[in-house]
Amino acid sequence: MILSFCSYNKSENLEVGGKEMMSFSHLLLWTNNVEERYAYFKTHEVAGTVDAFNRIDFQWLRYPPFKIKTEPSVLILRRKDFYVL
Repeated sequence: MILSFCSYNKSENLEVGGKEMMSFSHLLLWTNNVEERYAYFKTHEVAGTVDAFNRIDFQWLRYPPFKIKTEPSVLILRRKDFYVL
């Protein structure tokens, strides 16, 4: 069901803290740059993450001898002053 008060916009390269960015209640952010992520934390908080493949870890004394390592790849951000009643 699509809610009448919800809208979707695929704008890219928004200015961090800019008027257009602050018009959205939620953002999807993909970046590997940690410093860039922190810039968004002034105005938004993490509502969720999506993990993605990072590497395979091998330890021959363990069974199975490998482990798939993941890391947060996509952040779901919620504007700090956005509240749902």
